[in-house]
Amino acid sequence: IVLTKDSEIIDVNNVTLDLLKAKDKSDFIGKNMMIFVSEEYREIVKNNLQKDTHPYEVELITFSGEKINVFVQGKLLKFLGQTVRVTAIIDITEVKQKDRLLFQQSKMASMGEMIGNIAHQWRQPLSVITTCSSGIKLENEIGSLNDERLNKSVDNIIENCRYLSKTIDDFRNFFKQDRQIEEFNVNEYINKVLKLLGSSLKNNDIIVKLDFKDDLYLKGVPSEFMQVIINLINNSKDAFILNNIASKTIWIKSEKINNDIVIQVIDSAGGINETIIDKIFEPYFTTKHKSKGTGIGLYMSHQIITEHFDGFIDVKNSECILDEKKYKGCSFTISIPLNKNNYILNYSI
Repeated sequence: IVLTKDSEIIDVNNVTLDLLKAKDKSDFIGKNMMIFVSEEYREIVKNNLQKDTHPYEVELITFSGEKINVFVQGKLLKFLGQTVRVTAIIDITEVKQKDRLLFQQSKMASMGEMIGNIAHQWRQPLSVITTCSSGIKLENEIGSLNDERLNKSVDNIIENCRYLSKTIDDFRNFFKQDRQIEEFNVNEYINKVLKLLGSSLKNNDIIVKLDFKDDLYLKGVPSEFMQVIINLINNSKDAFILNNIASKTIWIKSEKINNDIVIQVIDSAGGINETIIDKIFEPYFTTKHKSKGTGIGLYMSHQIITEHFDGFIDVKNSECILDEKKYKGCSFTISIPLNKNNYILNYSI
């Protein structure tokens, strides 16, 4: 517990001494609360020190220089004729470490899928490069190689090498570790996901139909948003295979409704059993064989949308019309409020 007046600390309890590794209360009394807050969270804390708040997450700096993750909640009280702020602090460092582990597990699961996509996307250009190279060598050996043929083959090789380079850049950007916050175009990054998954979708005869009604922008880490869309598409792909669906279609829709960005991922994969649909966002819950699923993809998608983007994600069974036939499937809806979307810096994996 920390008591402050105009951001200046006037008292702390003994638990705070232990948490921030202080010797005694004199280490705190008279000091500005902000010096114990990590720089990237100071603006958030500064705005909240003058009002009552719900619990939110920040990063504090201890006297030993260690950074710790905490939940804080404050309330303004009248005390001896003065307005005093009472702030409760809860250490969640251990919880955060478990979240980081889950996030990395989810990334590793995605990486396995992506490696397969790289192999599919590289197969055709590598074949073209091999054919051109072999053709040049053979024609040179028999003396029939001319400048026109040589230049055409070399240009073809260069074009396909550039494609390979661009492809690997796309995958590298998805897996890069830095979490740079930026404003990004929602529809553009959905298209980037489809480019990454293109070969996998094609090999499984899955058609993706897009319906983008607005040019939408969010602020956050684009690779995390991409991971959510990848998880939803892969969930549909696995359901198509598991349920042996013949007509495989995924609809992805995005639009602005009132003050929310709403994204829907709808499939014709047969739907989810109503007895378990409420559990699919729980960690390690999966309907797949243990060799096919870890149960963390949808959990991490839920965490990213709710904790990072301050939105919500929901799922329900639905029906769709395809080629004048009615198909059962499921519909995932992501809703992110624009008035709150400033990327939740206080939730850092």
